[in-house]
Amino acid sequence: MHVLNIGKKMSVVLLSVLFLFSSWTMTMGWTGTAKADAANSSYKVVGYFTNWGIYDPNYQVENIDATKLTHINYSFADLCWNGKHGNPSTDPGNPNRNTWNCTDKGVPTQTGTVPNGAIVLGDPWADVNNNDGVPLEWEDCEKGKCGNLYKLKALKQTNPNLKTLLSVGGWTWSNRFSDVAADPVTRTNFANSAVNVLRAYGMDGIDIDWEYPVSEGLPDNSRRPEDKHNFTLLLQETRNKLAAAGAQDGKSYLLTIAGRANQSYTTTTEMSSISQILDWINIMTYDFHGDWEKTTNHNASLYSDPNDPDTVNKFSTDYAVNAYINAGVPASKIVLGVPFYGRGWKNCAPGPNGDGQYQVCTPDFNGSYIPNGTWDTFETGAGGMFDYGDLAANYVNKNGFVRYWNSVARYLTCTILHLKLLSAMKILNHLLARLRTLKTAHLGEQWSGSLVKIAGQARNIRAQVINCLINLPPN
Repeated sequence: MHVLNIGKKMSVVLLSVLFLFSSWTMTMGWTGTAKADAANSSYKVVGYFTNWGIYDPNYQVENIDATKLTHINYSFADLCWNGKHGNPSTDPGNPNRNTWNCTDKGVPTQTGTVPNGAIVLGDPWADVNNNDGVPLEWEDCEKGKCGNLYKLKALKQTNPNLKTLLSVGGWTWSNRFSDVAADPVTRTNFANSAVNVLRAYGMDGIDIDWEYPVSEGLPDNSRRPEDKHNFTLLLQETRNKLAAAGAQDGKSYLLTIAGRANQSYTTTTEMSSISQILDWINIMTYDFHGDWEKTTNHNASLYSDPNDPDTVNKFSTDYAVNAYINAGVPASKIVLGVPFYGRGWKNCAPGPNGDGQYQVCTPDFNGSYIPNGTWDTFETGAGGMFDYGDLAANYVNKNGFVRYWNSVARYLTCTILHLKLLSAMKILNHLLARLRTLKTAHLGEQWSGSLVKIAGQARNIRAQVINCLINLPPN
């Protein structure tokens, strides 16, 4: 789940929201005034729960208010290749270079030989072995009956309309997707393992996050021109196996993907074909810009700004959605990403308007132009990502920061000139502008960033967002 960009001429049908649960976005603890239950709404309210969020952010499954969600994507699982999983790439863009054995006696689906292409759990201790908050004996946890996946099953028992999906891949673990998709044997291994993990852990679907077919992603990832068609074959094989299993189990298993938010992704995939196979597509309309760039820019702008110096990428939510629709994706199958975090830079000039937009930043004595974000530590280094709760409590017109609103891009920035630190962030005005646009366009879905334990103000904004989905007029 790495992220990126929709058009003013969108022609679409429903609307939904996806929230990501991780170490740098908003909590799903509900304290707002909107009363409509997500399960009784026509919208999808989807959230990513990242397994690493239980560590430093200390956001646990039990912190989720599932009454306001329709789906949870649990991330991330990985792919087995030659008995190992993980990504050993030494590229600076790879945040985790560890590898592990696929066979694990503590994971029910990995106790024996694991074939190439099979889905494996990304963090077995967090996923199925951790006994914190689990009313089972330690012996049961050693056998893989505990952890976050146990808690998610328990959450569904008290919220019977809630569905859970296992997200596979992501930015770091997309290194073997091309190899898996290229061979009918490994495609079948993947599809069979999808059925196995859903049955073993009581889940309802698979979400594939391949970043990316054919090109882009980490430079050491396997890739080939044939990815474009092979991706379709992988999805179709998985759909076939899920449909057969669903017929046996009396269920309708879900299959979704996370798609890149630009037009090039629609040329490296058979978008019209795969949209017919999938239940929906989560467009990653965020992380348009960030710590990999020295020039300040917007994290998730709604529209393109003609003053934006990045004329090559043309990232915007409007641009991305139009690209998908023009590629043949039904609007009702588009789920839109909404991040509840901002990205920051430091040592940047205020610029001619004093707002810090589109300015080149100067590295400090350590060579860094990125500040420490909400959850950054010495071990992680500076990532410059700020939770909404942190921004609202400490930055928006506070502590020397000044709020600026870009009425064209429909985005705001918060700049502190004496520290020369700028954070491009999404707050309520931007969210309401985006939701109003989507309702006018009749889009099918919407989703957002990760859930974490943050201030009560962040819970309020989520309440307003979901209330907006239900009650906001189109203009």
